[in-house]
Amino acid sequence: AIKHTIPLEYGDVTDVAPDVKLTFHNAGHILGSAVTHFHIGDGLYNVAFSGDIHYEDTRLFNGAVNDFPRVETLVLES
Repeated sequence: AIKHTIPLEYGDVTDVAPDVKLTFHNAGHILGSAVTHFHIGDGLYNVAFSGDIHYEDTRLFNGAVNDFPRVETLVLES
């Protein structure tokens, strides 16, 4: 399965399906945690999903990113 893995940096935009793009943004929680941002269509509908988010910088991690160009639906764990 690891040979089918595609590493992405935060902020990289990648196509995952026709008319669907995906971008990961730093969630600031633990190493590698990400806010998942889906751009659907021509960017007219956007969905952001995340579990745990931490906004303050720590000695080990930068705080979460929350300045998305556009988000119509936000899904968060509680």
